[in-house]
Amino acid sequence: MTSFKSNIISFLLFLIITAGNVLALEYSVEGTYEIVPSRNIEIPMKLKGTFHLDVSNHLWSISSVQQEDTSYDETSYDGDLIYTYINFSQSQETSRAKGLSVSSNSGQAVIIKGPFPATYNEITRILWLIYCSSQYFSTINDAKLQPIAFDGSRNLELLDVKQDARWHLNATTGLPDFVGYQHDGIFRTWNDEQVGVSPPTETKWHKPYGSGFTNSIMLINEYQQLGSLQLPVKAKWMVLSPKGPGIGSSSNDLSVSRTVLITANNLSALRQDAHFIPVVQGITIASDLRFSDATNRGLDVNYDFTNHWLSDEQVKNMPQFRGALRSLAKLKKFADREPPRWSKAAVLQLVFTVIAVIVVTTILIMWLVPYFRKKQSH
Repeated sequence: MTSFKSNIISFLLFLIITAGNVLALEYSVEGTYEIVPSRNIEIPMKLKGTFHLDVSNHLWSISSVQQEDTSYDETSYDGDLIYTYINFSQSQETSRAKGLSVSSNSGQAVIIKGPFPATYNEITRILWLIYCSSQYFSTINDAKLQPIAFDGSRNLELLDVKQDARWHLNATTGLPDFVGYQHDGIFRTWNDEQVGVSPPTETKWHKPYGSGFTNSIMLINEYQQLGSLQLPVKAKWMVLSPKGPGIGSSSNDLSVSRTVLITANNLSALRQDAHFIPVVQGITIASDLRFSDATNRGLDVNYDFTNHWLSDEQVKNMPQFRGALRSLAKLKKFADREPPRWSKAAVLQLVFTVIAVIVVTTILIMWLVPYFRKKQSH
C-alpha cells in the first residue's frame, strides 16, 4: 500500500512538474521573414522584413517592419483584447520635410476580442501560430481551427469559418511542430463587407476541388534549445490553391500561391521592457470591434484617441458607440427582411401575360414582314 501511495505521489509530482514546464513560456524572439510569391503571380510589394515578439505564457506581442518602410505594425494580446497598432509618424516627418501635407493622426488601431489574431496582416498571424498559439491550441476540443490564410471577403471568414486541420504539438511548449489546413471547397463572399450581418454567398470550387483541398501548411524545419524549451528558428508557411478548370488531375494537384520563410536570429529570455499593450503616440484612429459578439456581430465603433487606449466603459459612454448600435440595428433589419413572396395566382397571371406578349409580338412580325417586302418591291 505504501509503495502504491508513493507511486501515486511521484506520478502527481511528475504531472505538476511537466505542466509547469509547458506553461512557463517566457521568451523573446527577433528575426526576419521573406515572402516568396508564385512565379505566376506578380506581387508589387516589399517581400522582406524584420520582426520582434515577446511571449509570457498566454500573453504575447508581435511587431514587424517591412523592408525600406518607416512605419511599423504591432499586435498584442493582454489576455482579453487584441490590439493592433500601426504607427506612421516617421513617414509623416519625411513628408513634412518635403513640404507635403499629412493627416492629423499618426496611427491607426484595431481592437478585437482574443485569443485568435483575426488581423489583416498575414505575417502577424503566421508568427502567432509559430510562437504564440499554445493557449489557443489548449482550448481546441475538435479537429477544426480558424484559418491563417483565407479566401473570400476581408477578415470575416477568419471570424466565422473554421477549417478541418491536422497538427502536432511540441511537448516542451505546446506550440505546433506542423499544421495542415483543409479548405472545404466553398468560396465565400459577403455583400455587406463592413459587418457581415447577412450570411455569405457560397460557391463551390470547380472540379476536382469542390469537395475540399489542402490550402495551407506550416512546418518547423529547425529548433534551438532555450533552457527547457525547444523553440523554432526556421519555419516555412505555404499557401496552396487549385489549378484552373480542366487542369488539376485531383484535389491534391495544387499550385503554391506563396511561401513565407521565417528565420529567428536571436532567442532570449523575456526582455525586461516587454509590454502586452502597444504604446501609442499622438492621435490614433480606432476601429473598435471588442463588443462584436453573437448578439451584436460586426459592431464596429470608430473614434479618435490620443496617447492612451480607452477602457470598455469609456467606449460605451461615447456617442460613437450609440451610433454604431443604431447603424448595426438598421443593417440587421435590412438583412432579416424576407424577399417578397408571389402567390400562385400572381405567378399564373405573370406567365399568361408573358405568353400573350410573345404571341402578339409574333403575329405583328408575321404581318409586318410581308408588308415591308411589298413596299420594297414597289
